[in-house]
Amino acid sequence: MRRAGRRLAAGLAAIALAAAGWTAFWHYVAGTVLDDIADWKAEHKADGWTVDLGAVTTGGFPLSLTVRADAVRLAGPAAASPWQWDAPGMTATLHFWDPGRIAVSAPGTHRIVAGGRRFAAELAGAEAILARGPDGIDAAEWTVSAPILTGPGGPVASARALDGRMAVLAPHGGGEPGAAQKSYGFALRLRALELPAGLRLPPGGAIDRVSVEGAVRDLPAAEGPVRGYLESWREGGGVIELRSAALERGPLTIAGNGTLALDRDLQPEGAMTVDVAGIDEMIGLLKRTGTIDVVQELALRAALALGIGGSAAGDGRIRFPVSLQQRTLRIGSLRVVKLPPVRWE
Repeated sequence: MRRAGRRLAAGLAAIALAAAGWTAFWHYVAGTVLDDIADWKAEHKADGWTVDLGAVTTGGFPLSLTVRADAVRLAGPAAASPWQWDAPGMTATLHFWDPGRIAVSAPGTHRIVAGGRRFAAELAGAEAILARGPDGIDAAEWTVSAPILTGPGGPVASARALDGRMAVLAPHGGGEPGAAQKSYGFALRLRALELPAGLRLPPGGAIDRVSVEGAVRDLPAAEGPVRGYLESWREGGGVIELRSAALERGPLTIAGNGTLALDRDLQPEGAMTVDVAGIDEMIGLLKRTGTIDVVQELALRAALALGIGGSAAGDGRIRFPVSLQQRTLRIGSLRVVKLPPVRWE
C-alpha cells in the first residue's frame, strides 16, 4: 500500500506540474499576443495611422486563446486618400489543437468613411476563418448574415447572406515568393440581394443569387493614395480574371466569364462571353430600369432576330460577347449604355 500511495502521489505531482506548466505557457502566449498587438499599433501610429482598439482582453483558458477588442477604429494616414473604419468590437479565437486557423467574429454596425462619404453596414452575423501560412494570413473564408448597407443618400443594398473566400495564389510569370506583387483567388456569393428602385441598376429589384469566382492578379504593396495604387496596379499588368459570374432573377439567368482591367483614365474595361436564359425578361428589365430606351430596345430585338451579336447556346440560351470600353457597355456591336465615370479621389 505504501508503494501504491507513493505512485499515486507521484502521479498527482506530475499532473500538477503539467498543469502549472500549461498555465504558464498559456499566459506566456497570451502576453506575447498582447505585446504583438501593442507593437503593431505603435508601428502604424508612427506611420500616421489612427489605431484605437479600445480595451483589449484575453480569455479562453485552458484549450483556446481568445482576444477581444471592445471597439475598433482604424484610419489611414493623412497622405493617402482619407478613410476610416469603426467596428463595434471584434473577437479572435485560436484553438491550440488547430493553431493554423483563427476564428474571427465581428457582428454589429460597422461605419466607414471613404472619400468624404459615410456608409454604415449592419451585420446580423459576421464570421470568418483565417488560415495562417509562413508569411502570415494566406487564406480566408467568411459568412455575413443579413447585411444592410446604407450610404449618404439612404439604403444602398441588402441581402440574406454574403459568403466568400480568398487565398493567396502562387507567383506566376517568373515571380518569386515574397515578392511585392501578390495575386489572390476569390469567390463571392450573394443571396436574396435587394437594390433600391431609385438606383436604376440592371436588372433592378430583388435578385435571387449573384455569384462570382476568379482571381485578382499582380496587386502591388498597399500604400499611398487609392489613385496612385490603382495606377501602379494597371501599369504592372493588373487584371481581374472572372472564371465564372452568374446572376439569377426568376426566369432570368445570366452566366459568363471574361477579364476586367483599368484603362488609362482608370475606368473599368473588359470583355466577357455571356449566356442568357430568359432574354425577354432581361430586355424588359433593362427598359424598366431606364438602362435602355425604346429605340435601343427595338435595335436590340432586331439584332437578336437577325442573329447579330448573339448565337444560340442550347437549352434556349443565347450567347453574347459583352464588352466595356471607354465607359460604354456593348452587346456585340450594339451600344447599350454609357456608364458614369468612376471617381477614385
